[in-house]
Formats: sequence, structure tokens, C-alpha cells
Amino acid sequence: GVNYIYGLEEGLSEQAFRNQFVLVGGDGRLQITKVDGSFGTGTRVDLYDNVTNALLKTYWVVIFGDVDGDGYVTAADENLIDAAASYQSEFEYGTAAFYAADIMQDGGVDALDLNIVSAATSYTGVLDQANPGVII
Repeated sequence: GVNYIYGLEEGLSEQAFRNQFVLVGGDGRLQITKVDGSFGTGTRVDLYDNVTNALLKTYWVVIFGDVDGDGYVTAADENLIDAAASYQSEFEYGTAAFYAADIMQDGGVDALDLNIVSAATSYTGVLDQANPGVII
């Protein structure tokens, strides 16, 4: 199965992620591959064994609403989600961007997801990364 890391706040840096959220037990290391230099949706986190150099596990970062991978929920993301909700484009099912767009976690990208991102980008609500289907 694919492993996702979610519940992280918008704009989190790689260093803050390493310092606040990661504890590697044993003799291992993380290799982090960012999207266009940004720590956001689609960032790949690989856990390696330092002794054998074997890749043990891969995780993908999901910031709900951040479909372009820059770590922030912005009008650019809203436009991409709007296009998918209106069937002009689609996010590939099973990718980090798909899960970031499927804020309601109901298996599709639709107007319900768009409404939450619209509230977040217009500052009428806050997208709760730990409970994304609820506006606070």
C-alpha cells in the first residue's frame, strides 16, 4: 500500500518537519525529495537502512487543498480543483495530489471539496489539516 503523511500545517519547512515530526529509530536515515523545491503535497519521504542501504518505506506528504505542491492552499490550487470538479481535468486516482484535492475523503473531487478550498482561500474559513472535511 501507499503511505501518506497528513495533518501537517501549511507552509511547514523540511527542517521543521524533520525536527518536530520525525524520529528515526535504529540506524536509518530519511531522504526527502521536494516538489520544485517546496515542501508540500507530493513531497517524497524515503526511509533507508544505513547498514544495508535498503529502502525500507516510502511516504508521500499530503497537505489538503495544496494540489500544486508548494505547501500552501492558494487560488492556484482552487483553480485546479475547480477544473477537476467541473470535469475539465482530473487528478490521477491514488496520487498525493488526488488525496489533497479530495478534501471530503469521499473518493472523488467535486463541488464539496471546492467549497472548502474556496472558503480557505477567501479567508472565510480555515482548512483543518487534521480534520479536512470541517471548516473552522
